[in-house]
Amino acid sequence: SVKPSTRLMLYLDSGDEELRKLQRKRHCSAPLKVEWREVIIPVLNRALSRLYLKEEEKCDGQVEENSGVFSAVGSANPSATHSVSRESGELTSYYTRHQQTATADVDVMPRALVVLYYQVLESILYNETARLKSASHPRLVTSAVFHKALLSCSCVCLMKATGIGTGASGNTADLSAVLRAMECTPYEFMKVSESFVKGLQLGSGSSSTANSHHYKIGRVAAFPVALRRHLRGMEENILDSLLWSNPSSKRMDEGNSPRIICIKQVIRDVMSKKGEWPPEVLRPNLQDEAEDEKDYLASTSATTGAPTKRSSSAKAHHHPEYAFLTYILRKILAMVSHRISTLCQYLSIPSQYPVSRQIWIAFRYLLRHNIELLYDRHIDQLLLCTIYGVSKIMKLLPELSFSKIIEVYTTLNKERLGNKA
Repeated sequence: SVKPSTRLMLYLDSGDEELRKLQRKRHCSAPLKVEWREVIIPVLNRALSRLYLKEEEKCDGQVEENSGVFSAVGSANPSATHSVSRESGELTSYYTRHQQTATADVDVMPRALVVLYYQVLESILYNETARLKSASHPRLVTSAVFHKALLSCSCVCLMKATGIGTGASGNTADLSAVLRAMECTPYEFMKVSESFVKGLQLGSGSSSTANSHHYKIGRVAAFPVALRRHLRGMEENILDSLLWSNPSSKRMDEGNSPRIICIKQVIRDVMSKKGEWPPEVLRPNLQDEAEDEKDYLASTSATTGAPTKRSSSAKAHHHPEYAFLTYILRKILAMVSHRISTLCQYLSIPSQYPVSRQIWIAFRYLLRHNIELLYDRHIDQLLLCTIYGVSKIMKLLPELSFSKIIEVYTTLNKERLGNKA
């Protein structure tokens, strides 16, 4: 049977118990409003119901049909339904017709998804327990957003492992379909993907005998390199474009607190706070950014009245998403730096021209002052334009045409672009 292990149940119930203790301290006799069964079970059941769902979405006035993530597998027996028990968390499959001839695939895919989800959830809670010296994690356990993102990561890896949605050109489309099915945003996916990978690293506590008994699968603690690489590729797709696109209008708020559904919202909120923008990772601290540094210090002094000397260690009350926004920007800068280096090498730019350095400076300036240019665009659009603009300003010889840049870019990314190349 597929159900949570004894240790996972302990972690989940510990969170509920801590919430009850908090209620008793506040002399509240009302029943516990949020417990893990009220969050995890509905999320799992809704996700399972949407895996084979074919839905129609209106896009610019046109109606287009989107196949369910596992619809190709499930078409053999559309009457199969899967449900997770509220009491035990056990997965059960029901067949209203064709029960005797039901194909194994219909049952295996949802089971595999729930198995992987439980496995990683336990690993993450195990790691958190070791880090915090406490088995109770109510905020994590009762976050529907967290569980939707965890299911999305599990589904992406399962699709790669089983060959569903193969082809490099379909990676972004496959990921978008998963996020729609799981009702997860790219921003939320990025928040959990790193923990997902760490949760399946060798040495995590999820490889216990209890797990193998409940899940009837062997050790899964060592995350396969191919799946780790694939998940990193999905993160890159998100950073490239999905993160900057408009979120679906179907996204709902969780409880009484609105969800952070896109990075635009976070950037807007951070910019509205004096002294918060740009984040430390984007601040003009390179030698070639001296003029911008002077302007930054002058503006900071004028708006805050603080001394012009900036201390990176100064403690401030940052926006709640500030740290994660910095993490996202740091990953983008690392990705763009690598692409600049590779493109300049294949464009055969003479070494006496410090072009790559100036492209790097220009792109950092763009993120610092005009990050809204990324909205609803692919990050490489701005990168290629930056390369062309810098080469023109520096009067690079031989002259570098935009068509040449596109040609080299297409050649380098033929596998990633697929049919778009």
